[in-house]
Amino acid sequence: EYNGIALQGVGSGTEIDFVQLHLPSDDGIEFFGGTVNAKHIVISGAGDDSIDWTFGWNGKFQFATVVQYSDDSDSAFEADNNETNNDALPRSSPVLSNVTVAGAMGKNGILLRRGTAAQIWNTVVTGSANCVDIDSIPSTFNQLTAGAIVFRNTIHNCTSNTVRINDEMDGMMMPLMDADSTGPVNALNIITMMQTNNVTADPLITVARTAGMRPSFVPAAGSPALMGGSKPADAFFDEVSYIGAMTTGGDWTTGWTDFAAN
Repeated sequence: EYNGIALQGVGSGTEIDFVQLHLPSDDGIEFFGGTVNAKHIVISGAGDDSIDWTFGWNGKFQFATVVQYSDDSDSAFEADNNETNNDALPRSSPVLSNVTVAGAMGKNGILLRRGTAAQIWNTVVTGSANCVDIDSIPSTFNQLTAGAIVFRNTIHNCTSNTVRINDEMDGMMMPLMDADSTGPVNALNIITMMQTNNVTADPLITVARTAGMRPSFVPAAGSPALMGGSKPADAFFDEVSYIGAMTTGGDWTTGWTDFAAN
């Protein structure tokens, strides 16, 4: 299993900016703990997950494009805290902003499990089966009800579910109303009604999902992604008004990325 980049406890003194991970046989970029940050990341055709974290990663991440090819992929995000002790500290709790996911049929867009927390801002998920899949076990689900899993200004456009609950322990689908965490709670309502400016809508982003073809993540005129973004309260993040990785006239992947078939 070869990730594009595997970061083992890397600290925030390391700069990762303008990096493409193309056709890795396993994950695109995986964070094993640490506090490292990243910007301008292109992940194309990962053989497993595209953005993966575990073991207490607490970094920041802005501007990323994910295109999943149909031949071999899993979740666009696979997010864990600790596999053997889901409540181990420090808990995974990164802040991510301005990601566009062109997902694969039958796969998850954002899979949150094993006790992870996260803030996900200004992000588009389109084409996946399930835009958001949250583990029903209390170590994860309670992060949502406690406000430690947060969605802000996100656009979801998936083929099966905007939000679903999945029992990671035995693989059973659970109802959106979950009684095994902090009382009966409805995950879809929390994300789309109680949190801020999260919508189910077509982002009008048409991405080529075949190796050898250059994808475009720029929204078409009239896209809801062209406005409504806001900045996380941290100096690491650039202030932009759009949702997703890029806006009209702002394709930062031009001139240095390659989407070769092999």
